[in-house]
Amino acid sequence: MPARTNILVGIRLGDILGDSDLIDLANSVVTPLGENAALDRALDEIIEKAGFDPRAVTHALLFGDVGSDEYFGIFIEGSIDQDSLLSALETEQGPLVKGEYKGHELHTAPDGEVSVAFLDSGEILIGYPETVRDTIDVMEGEGEALVGSLLDAFESLGESLVRMSITIPAGTLSEDGLLDRAPFPGFNLDLFTEIQTIGLTFDKEGEDLSFSVALGYPDEEGAVMVVEAFDALVTVFGAFSDDPELARLLDEIKISASGPSATISYDATIGELTAALESLGELGPDLLSGDLFGGLFREDGIPAPIAVPRLLIPSELHFPASSVDGQTHVPVGTRVTTYKSNPPVSGPHWSQAGVAPIDWGIYSQPIADEILVHNLEHGGILIHYGIGIAPEIVDQLKEFVQGQRAGVVGFVLAPRVNLPAPIVLSAWEYYLPLLSYDEEAMEFFVRTHYDQGPEALSGGQ
Repeated sequence: MPARTNILVGIRLGDILGDSDLIDLANSVVTPLGENAALDRALDEIIEKAGFDPRAVTHALLFGDVGSDEYFGIFIEGSIDQDSLLSALETEQGPLVKGEYKGHELHTAPDGEVSVAFLDSGEILIGYPETVRDTIDVMEGEGEALVGSLLDAFESLGESLVRMSITIPAGTLSEDGLLDRAPFPGFNLDLFTEIQTIGLTFDKEGEDLSFSVALGYPDEEGAVMVVEAFDALVTVFGAFSDDPELARLLDEIKISASGPSATISYDATIGELTAALESLGELGPDLLSGDLFGGLFREDGIPAPIAVPRLLIPSELHFPASSVDGQTHVPVGTRVTTYKSNPPVSGPHWSQAGVAPIDWGIYSQPIADEILVHNLEHGGILIHYGIGIAPEIVDQLKEFVQGQRAGVVGFVLAPRVNLPAPIVLSAWEYYLPLLSYDEEAMEFFVRTHYDQGPEALSGGQ
């Protein structure tokens, strides 16, 4: 590969597509998205458009420059009919221009964006023309080849079914680079823009599957932050299901930091992962539907039914009907143990003047859920923060509440033990966990959900 390469992705495609267990697993994942997304149907479409069966590819090696939209190539090794490939490419691109470069026959699309070279080794090289020419230069000993840490890291991953190593050029993931803007309001890019390297592996040994992702940061602080973020993600996500299979899946996700590197790994059998994915799909009818994924990229969307940290989810969240706990009154002092979320956003609660609902305001001690749910019923906004959160963050939250609607009418700020995220905003049936103080997201949540409970604010109560 040319020295300019900073991403390498190796795929043992033949082994993957020839494994019935993996095919069944893939179909079980994509089928809920719609019949057209089934893997078998996708393979048929590739055969039709590409002119060859992907199952005939033994190995594929993708390489390129992540800082450029026009510097990528792929080596393909396998039993592929050259004429069928060229014919399919002409059908898609128009008549190919036949040429030669340093003794190698090239076929280039009329728009000049794709070149195909059939190599003496039997491999096929496809990519942007500049990438193909640079690669041939290296093959002929006339170009600078890739050496060093990226290649060493890639080779150290062994012969996994899928392995990937990336070196991220400085600034590539900055807000002026690939991540040029947040995909939805308040999206926190900080955890991503500082990544310097990424390593990934996926492998299968018998019935055992293993996944691993390593993220390299400039210093230990970045690695610790991303570990905390994913740990919170797993914790919050797990709070929405009592299913033992899903709990087992989440428990098996290992997240750790070692120096400036954060590693997320998961090991499971085919059966365990299949059962866990089925449980995941049962969390709500929209979890694997276009409604959820479409909502992630609409500023006015309300994705359902899960709530996870600001790492991934936009500024407002909505629970499905199955997660609503009702609004019945229970005697003061009765502890409710049936709430379906943490903190609860609906359900049985106390109702007694001077006790519940509590006066709107700022509190320094935790308050019983049975009291606060009544405040939610009246359309209030609750802001909880975890015990041990930095004092300066608490001060920011106090300033935020004091600046809202006629002082603090309709707002309660209080600490909470065992909070699934550092900061959590709640409204009736809505929930927003935050990994850090995020005024834009909080304003969006308040604007949407303030005074939207089943009962009016009732003069401040």
